[in-house]
Amino acid sequence: MNFIALDLENANPCQSSICQIGIVFVVNDVVSDTWESLVDPEEDFNYNNIAVHGIKPDDVKFAPTFPDLYEALAMKLNGNTVVHHTSFDRIALNKACDKHDLPRFEVEWVDSAKLVRKALPQFSKSGYGLKNVANYFGYTFKHHDALNDALACAFITLRCNEVMIDDKMETVK
Repeated sequence: MNFIALDLENANPCQSSICQIGIVFVVNDVVSDTWESLVDPEEDFNYNNIAVHGIKPDDVKFAPTFPDLYEALAMKLNGNTVVHHTSFDRIALNKACDKHDLPRFEVEWVDSAKLVRKALPQFSKSGYGLKNVANYFGYTFKHHDALNDALACAFITLRCNEVMIDDKMETVK
């Protein structure tokens, strides 16, 4: 199975305020590459968001803006299946494109939380957050770091597809 796992962190409650992007490339069920970048959201940071991910305004002072990264992201994402955990990352990426009058990425979105809910009955109603599911599988990571979260998303997606022998990722897109 080939896909890209994506995770974002935001500077404030506005979903378009992306301050970190993490991407994991999975080819034939193996992580083949990763990519990450801090992003200058060109917006104020909220204390609560900083408390979650630890990224401060000084950390992104010299980072590229979302429009600066757009072409590189389009080359990586367009035409691929992109997996995210819950709808937040998909919505945030689309809102960042809209905010900057950039075309939305041409990808096939898959929500790994939906995979979890389908593959693992104990998570069908609740408890399917990224950290909780990663813990269930014995996967440890630095939560709320975009690259580490994207790696966890990729791991969870691969494990769920192992569990769903006859009903793989394609059925929950």
